[in-house]
Amino acid sequence: MKIYITDLEAYNRGCSIRAWIKFPISEDEVSETIKNVLFEGQKACNDNYCHEDVITNYEAGFEIGEYDNIYVLNEIAEALENYNEDELLKFRFLVSSGHSERDIVENGLENNGYWKN
Repeated sequence: MKIYITDLEAYNRGCSIRAWIKFPISEDEVSETIKNVLFEGQKACNDNYCHEDVITNYEAGFEIGEYDNIYVLNEIAEALENYNEDELLKFRFLVSSGHSERDIVENGLENNGYWKN
């Protein structure tokens, strides 16, 4: 799973400052990548405005929104890394049925009320 983050302010000013983040990685690496994108955006725009990162592209087995929490996505990727093929299919089914990715990961795939016996 990976996401493409963009400095929104720089983008709105005509600068394309972006970076891919491939999950799972350490929280420090996530923070560093975000910080670098925002710093490069600030330099490109020659200003000191607060910048905002957004997700402008992704590769994942489920939908990711432009304002999804990047740290939560990293936690989900860590959990998904341990799923086998059947568990990944269940996960994708639950997400497509409207369940929150975070809730699924936190509660587990089995015995959490998702499946009727």
